[in-house]
Amino acid sequence: MLAFVPGPWHLHAPMEEGSRPSVLLVEDDAEVRSSVAEILELEGFAVDTAIHGQQALDKLRSGASPNVMLLDLMMPVMNGLELLQHLRTEAELRPPPVIVLSANRGYEADDLGVAAVVRKPFDVDALVGNIATVLRKAGHAPPEPSRAGT
Repeated sequence: MLAFVPGPWHLHAPMEEGSRPSVLLVEDDAEVRSSVAEILELEGFAVDTAIHGQQALDKLRSGASPNVMLLDLMMPVMNGLELLQHLRTEAELRPPPVIVLSANRGYEADDLGVAAVVRKPFDVDALVGNIATVLRKAGHAPPEPSRAGT
């Protein structure tokens, strides 16, 4: 399981074109968002974050093109299900593959029309493995992990 260690909150760099696969992490919980972003950065991903679905939608409408989106479902302003609906109806967005992060066990990836569902609390290796699988299916190479001993 993922243990969240309180640390200083910081902004993550906006997605850049380059050799590292990019992830847009959409999560309203600041601790979860910061911890997951730091872990993914250590794993070699370029990470951008959004605190709710509307902010993620605004980033996509402004030209952000992440290789994969990690999406919480229960958020204020615009929840994950509402964002998924926008991704389906706004074809000009060219939405990335979506991995849902949720504690709700009442549905599967096919039910939501997403690439995968990762249940909270989640194992870091399982999350990274799911991202790598989704990237490969989309024709992108996953990053080389930078963690020692893996």
